[in-house]
Amino acid sequence: MKLCVVGTMLLLASALSAAFAQESAPPPAPAPAPELRLLNDFAAPPFASLDGIKRVGFEVDLAEALGKELGRPVHWTQMIFNLASFASALRAKTADAAMSSISITPEREKDFLFTRPYFRSSLALATHRDVDYSRTTFKTGLDGYRVGVLRRTTGEEWARKNLKATRVTYDSPERLARALNNKVIGYLLLDQDILAGARARGAYKFKIVETGLSSEDYGIAVSPGNQELADRLDAALEKLDASGVYDEIYNTWFGRRSDLPPYKRLYRR
Repeated sequence: MKLCVVGTMLLLASALSAAFAQESAPPPAPAPAPELRLLNDFAAPPFASLDGIKRVGFEVDLAEALGKELGRPVHWTQMIFNLASFASALRAKTADAAMSSISITPEREKDFLFTRPYFRSSLALATHRDVDYSRTTFKTGLDGYRVGVLRRTTGEEWARKNLKATRVTYDSPERLARALNNKVIGYLLLDQDILAGARARGAYKFKIVETGLSSEDYGIAVSPGNQELADRLDAALEKLDASGVYDEIYNTWFGRRSDLPPYKRLYRR
């Protein structure tokens, strides 16, 4: 009988010990938040560029703020600006979104689902600062001149529709500006804020001669089937705007404050 009681007590002690061990053990660590995987060419300061190995720019800071709002660390992948490549990466789910100064257009909405716009710019025309520029030249469509544009961009499309000049395409703003600096081309057409950033750095000898040629709204591009992420990014952008964080980031890179651009009717969303 005594052996039975002792055995029972030992079993009870063992159970209590196991229960105590479970209660005192630290809880399992929560699973890390999924990364927000973004694509950018890092070739268009002041929006995104590389300073040594450091990523800098308006889009970099805004993306980090969005990631913080969503509770997701940001992971960047550098990819040459090519909308077909961006779309392929999103379809293959090797990236969640492309945030690379992508203008929202009805044509592009066939391949991407865009967030609300996060920046408004416009196309501008520049020429070498030694050129004696006349608006008459522009009014005649720059006929007889070579105009540099970025390949597969709204600038290239605008030049095709509105200019008589010979179009010369480049794959980065840097090469485009270098071609103008070396007078390989007579003019270049590019987003005004990218041009202004290049001029501010003083590396190139050009002057901006025409502005406001076409209004451009940049949006974050996600896969057409990823409505949930687009909605979350929209909500995060609006929170950053309401809290003043967006204004501060904008002011850091452009020396002035600005609210988020409003939607246009042409947007499907």
